[in-house]
Amino acid sequence: MPLGLVLWRRLICVWGGGISLQPLSVLSLSVGYHRLYFFGNFDFVQSWPSAEQAQWSDSELDRLAENKRNYDAGGQQWQLKALLQAKFGDFAVRSHAQFNHYNMTLQRSDSVWYDKEN
Repeated sequence: MPLGLVLWRRLICVWGGGISLQPLSVLSLSVGYHRLYFFGNFDFVQSWPSAEQAQWSDSELDRLAENKRNYDAGGQQWQLKALLQAKFGDFAVRSHAQFNHYNMTLQRSDSVWYDKEN
């Protein structure tokens, strides 16, 4: 994503950028930083005090959304990605690893939130 691009996707605002390097034909590395803002719609941000207390089932998320448990929130996302690929004769193999770190402003001193996009 080019630096400074603002993306409106399902009423989520994402601003940021990244850089990709391909030091070898079989290896690609990238790093990115994004500012995020969720507008509180489409049940995107629902949070809990801890992972042990979180309920991730679709029915529970729907019930919490009906009780207006989702809310607007903003934060930051750091991404690290690596792609390793090779071809052996007629076969090609690819391995893609991705690490995302979020720092979100959550309500009620919650520490975990559900990201339905990733």
